[in-house]
Amino acid sequence: MMHNKITDTLSLYIILDNGVYFMQHKYYHPLICTDKYSKTVAFYEDHFGFVVAQEHQDYVMMCHPENTDLKIAVIDMHAKCLPREAQQKTTGLIVNFPVDNVRGKYQEYYWEGLDILNDPRKINYGNLFFMVRDPNGNYINVLEKKHADESACCSGVEDYVSA
Repeated sequence: MMHNKITDTLSLYIILDNGVYFMQHKYYHPLICTDKYSKTVAFYEDHFGFVVAQEHQDYVMMCHPENTDLKIAVIDMHAKCLPREAQQKTTGLIVNFPVDNVRGKYQEYYWEGLDILNDPRKINYGNLFFMVRDPNGNYINVLEKKHADESACCSGVEDYVSA
């Protein structure tokens, strides 16, 4: 399986009533609460190149071997450490994965049968991207690495979110 380098940090968009705010930091990482624990872990290992850094009975922390600051965690929604109110499947999360070759990744994911939401296209500020859906209904935005950092901090973020 071919993996493009994923060396940037994950980014998270927080949408508030008064606008869109962008947050990016190497120490933040998404935690996906799921009823498909094994399938979710395998999805991020097989298709995005993550490896297990820590594993417990119902929780796994994964990092990317090319950038150990790039992390994602998965927890079984029935884990005893979670309060009852938090035992819900994470859905609707949007995570960015910058890559060197968007069209190449699109072809790879197409032949692997991933749930691809759109063909590669350019956003108003010039980034080429496409989105896939993980087993939980979360969205992975596979985008062109060369514009990933500067485009998210510039005007046009609203266009990105609505694209």
